[in-house]
Amino acid sequence: MEVLKEKGLQFKNKRGPHGTPECIRIATVIDVLSGMSRNDVAKKYCVDPTNISRWKVIFASRKEVKEELAMRKITSKKSHSSMSMHPEDQVLELASIKKELLDKEIQIRDIQERLDIANTMIDVAEKLFHIEIKKKLGSK
Repeated sequence: MEVLKEKGLQFKNKRGPHGTPECIRIATVIDVLSGMSRNDVAKKYCVDPTNISRWKVIFASRKEVKEELAMRKITSKKSHSSMSMHPEDQVLELASIKKELLDKEIQIRDIQERLDIANTMIDVAEKLFHIEIKKKLGSK
């Protein structure tokens, strides 16, 4: 119950198929899929452990569950690698990541400029030759 209050979630004491709020059901599935035991998750969220297996079937394929699991994997890898590094190495790694990001931004800008040039060439050709080059969406 305390965990729910900390997260600002309300616990409904109703029984039945929709007695537990969906956000809690999804959170239990995420915790179980990320490695926690079913009983620990059940205690954490004050739910019946037998429901968690059913919820896994229902919610495991949802987009938000998959995204959260992916984010947890990424952050756990980063935290493990950054914990073992010296501060100087962390600074160097951060600088290399910033440089990579800057390079990617430059690549994106170049690609966008090429796309703009190609679109302009198509527009000019359509006007000059009175030919429809771009397909209009929705027409068959």
